[in-house]
Order: sequence, then C-alpha cells, then structure tokens
Amino acid sequence: MNVLLLAVFFDYLGVALVVPNLIFRFTELGGTAESYGILSAAYAASQLVGGVAIGFLGDRWLGRKRVLQLSFVGAGLSYLVVGLAETLFFLIASRVVVGLTKQTMTCSTALVTSLSDEASRTQALGRLSSTMTFAFIVGQSAGGWLAQRYGRRAPCFAAALLFGLNICLIQLLLPAEPRSAAKPAAAAAADRSSLATLGESLRRSKDAFRGGGGRMLLLRLSYALLIRSCYSMHSLYESREWAVTPAISGSLASYNQLLGLAVDWMVVGKLVSRIPEGSLLCACLLLASLNAGLESQHRHFLIYAGVHLPVSAVLGRITRTCLASVFSKSVPMADQGLVLSVLDVCNSGINIVAPLYGGFLVGRLGVAAQPLIASAHYATLLVPTWAVLTLMKRDAAAALQRQRGADKKAD
Repeated sequence: MNVLLLAVFFDYLGVALVVPNLIFRFTELGGTAESYGILSAAYAASQLVGGVAIGFLGDRWLGRKRVLQLSFVGAGLSYLVVGLAETLFFLIASRVVVGLTKQTMTCSTALVTSLSDEASRTQALGRLSSTMTFAFIVGQSAGGWLAQRYGRRAPCFAAALLFGLNICLIQLLLPAEPRSAAKPAAAAAADRSSLATLGESLRRSKDAFRGGGGRMLLLRLSYALLIRSCYSMHSLYESREWAVTPAISGSLASYNQLLGLAVDWMVVGKLVSRIPEGSLLCACLLLASLNAGLESQHRHFLIYAGVHLPVSAVLGRITRTCLASVFSKSVPMADQGLVLSVLDVCNSGINIVAPLYGGFLVGRLGVAAQPLIASAHYATLLVPTWAVLTLMKRDAAAALQRQRGADKKAD
C-alpha cells in the first residue's frame, strides 16, 4: 500500500508540474484560444476512449500492475514531447497519447480496493485521495518555480523523470497480482446475463431520471458546461491581464486548493445546518456573478488575488457541494450508484464540449472578457436553478400529501 501511495504521489506531482504550464507552452508555439479549446477537447475525447480500453485490458488481459506501468509510460513520453515540441501538431499529439494511456486513478483505486479489507478500505481510499491532493498542491508551486527559473520546458522534463522513476518503482516493489486458473463461476454467470443486466440498468436509469432526478441532472451538466468553459483558459487570463509569472500562478492555484479543502471540512456543513441548501445555492450563484462582474471593472492585482480569487474558490466549492447534495436527494437511494455512473459518462462529454465552447467565446471576445463571461454564466444559471428547486419543493410537498392520504386510508 505504501509503495502504491508513493507512486500515486509521484504521478500527481508530475501532472501538477506540467498541466498549469501547458497553456504557456501552447501560446509559445503560436496557439490561439480556439485551437486550445480543440486541444482540450481532443484530450478529453481520447481519455474517454482510453478509459474503456484500459479498463478492459486491466480486467481481462494485462492485470492492473502492468496497466499502471502502461499509464506511466504513456504519461512520461507525452510530457517529454510537451517539453521538446516545436510545433502545435506534436503538442496536440502528446495530449492524445496521455489521454489514451493515462488511467492512473482507475488503476490505483482498483489496487487499493484489492489490497485492503472491508474494515480498512474507507481509510485507505481516504489516504489515496489525500495523497493526490497534497501532490497536486506541491506540484503546482514547484512547477511554477521551475518554469520561472529554468524556462517552461523544465517542468515537462522533470515530470518525465518522475514517471520513469515510477515505472521502476512499480516494477521492483509492487507485488504482482495473483492469477486465477479459471474464471469464477459467479463471473461467468454474470457474463451470460450481461444483456439482461444491461436492459435492467436502462430501465432503472429511465425511472431514476424521471421528474426531479432528470431536472437535477440537466442542471448539474449545465453548471459544468458553463463554468468549465469560461475558466478553461484561466492561466492564460492571469498571464496576459495580470502579468502573473508561472511561479505566482502555481502558488495561487495551490492556495485555492487548500482553501477549498478548508471550506469542505469546516464551512459547508455549518452553513447547510443554518441555511436551506436551495437558498444557499442560489445565493452563491448570485454572489459569484457579482464577484466576477466586479473583477472585470478594475486592474489591481492585489484585489484580484486577495479578494476575487479566494471568494470565487469558496463560492465555487460551496456551490458544487450543494449541487451534489441536492442531486443525491432527487433520485432513489437504491439507484445512487447507477445514477452516478450516468453522471460520470455525461461529464466526460461535457469535458469535450466545454473547452470548444470556451475557446470560441474567448477567441471572439478576447482573453480579458473572461470575468464578464463568467459573470454572465453564473447569472444565467440562477433562473433554471431557482425553477428546478421550486419544482422539487412542489414535488416533495405533493408526495407528502399523498403519503398522509395513504396513512389516513390505512387507519
């Protein structure tokens, strides 16, 4: 377990070294806002395809240890190409490669599950999540410092070295998975009934997303599309409008992540205990719109870094948490796993569309328009959010009335 956690730490440290600096490498090679949207969409699409293929290979053929090594090989080669690339073609090709091969989270979660028992599994998964968050925080700051001191290629080369180290670490220290001589009878029976299971899943999905569940799914996807699109080029915005160096940009990103963790642990629960989730959600969207609108009215970096950025981080974390909570209450408890799977698939599609839409807007309106775009998007979300929450209250009241009527008849 400790070997796996160390490998995950190196993995996400490498990712955090490169990803915040990717937009700068892109602009160095002559990329535009529209083409950056294409780059992000190509990565998301290849990741969707790679997730299916890598999952199949891990379960049926190679085993998770080898698939984990394959992920590290693909990531190492991709980030090396990012550092060496002299044309946009190779930069885009490198993102397609890493999208197809890098499925570390899936492999690591599966390995943690297999290496832990039921009593310790929750703690083990928590350690895995904490390791990734800590690595990303450290990596963003380190990547900014490396780029500032040695140039924007340096973080890419450092990340490639880390992935090479990970390949050796997994090969030498992580035990091989035991191979079973034959497929268990239960698994064989599951394969034979796969078509029936698929039909049942489709029927349950249709039932789960009727009424409030379907409306909340559309609301969550609308939020993801509008907010991811307007912030898809945030690093470029900071660089051009505030002259933020890579080192400062990495530090700001790490600060925001730490602030988000603190909000999750200490703020959200207390707020929800005092304010209804629906009211809190609408208030956060309104405040986020005002915050972004005010940001567009001045050019004072200290106000941006000390006020607008942390306010945006706090409101965004509260909004996402409230959306997830309300969404979970809008579908039957028995269908939670199925509904979350459908949400993951839809989010993968959003990850393809959002950067294309964001690149189009920024390309037409300019990088400086990002705060105004964000303000408009937050304001746009207010009306459907209020409408969906109102309908949910009405449906809940009607269900309560029907239940009371049924109780009276039973008496």
